[in-house]
Amino acid sequence: MTPILRPYHDNTASLQAKDSTYTLHYFGFHGLGACPRALLCFGGAKWTNKSQAIETWPEVKPTLPFNTLPNLIETTAAGEVIVIPESAAMERYLGKKFGLMGDTFWEETLVDVYYNLAVVANFKFVEKIVWTLDDARERFLSEFLEKTLPNWITCCERHLEASGNTGHFVSDKFTLADIKTAVVMDTMLALDTAHLLNATASPCLWKLKKAVDSFPAYHAWRKSAEYQSFDDATQTPLSKMMPYDISKSRVFA
Repeated sequence: MTPILRPYHDNTASLQAKDSTYTLHYFGFHGLGACPRALLCFGGAKWTNKSQAIETWPEVKPTLPFNTLPNLIETTAAGEVIVIPESAAMERYLGKKFGLMGDTFWEETLVDVYYNLAVVANFKFVEKIVWTLDDARERFLSEFLEKTLPNWITCCERHLEASGNTGHFVSDKFTLADIKTAVVMDTMLALDTAHLLNATASPCLWKLKKAVDSFPAYHAWRKSAEYQSFDDATQTPLSKMMPYDISKSRVFA
């Protein structure tokens, strides 16, 4: 049987090469596509979006490796086509590909710790608040804003402050942890969190967000018409469920 996920012909050479082209296949909103898109910007990659229409999703779904989106499609300089499913896997892959995992074993461990902290915070928001019953949403949202989110902020602030408040989790360099955290902050800022996330209450995270959002290629992506269309498509359904204003995430636009 042919494996669903095929290895590179030459994994080391392909990993180091930066002349691949990429397509991010996902729906036309932010969601799990936001961080891979940001990483492609930070990597200086040649990439495009393939926005999946809801109307054709039932036919497309069974053709994908795990019947899910997003999928990262890479075409190497040698013409090999690699499809990587699962957002966390593709984020780590792109992090390694573009030198965003730190330079030592310990730095990579720190990146993993704070990357996963952001993943879990986002997962709890989606699982507990977005995908829940309407009559339970308000209670879960209150609990999230009173306990889960403040704990995440505190954990990040302690490390960032102890590390010299450089705007980065590792030394003075951009890593996957910075980028994932800034992307998750977009979601958190859209909620009623102005008292928790601001330059005074969480100065280290604020500095990190500014550093990430000001990175030239990512800044340009966030100002594009396509990104704005993803903003609109993200805002509409979520604002019907809870107080949610994604424009508040454009602090450093």
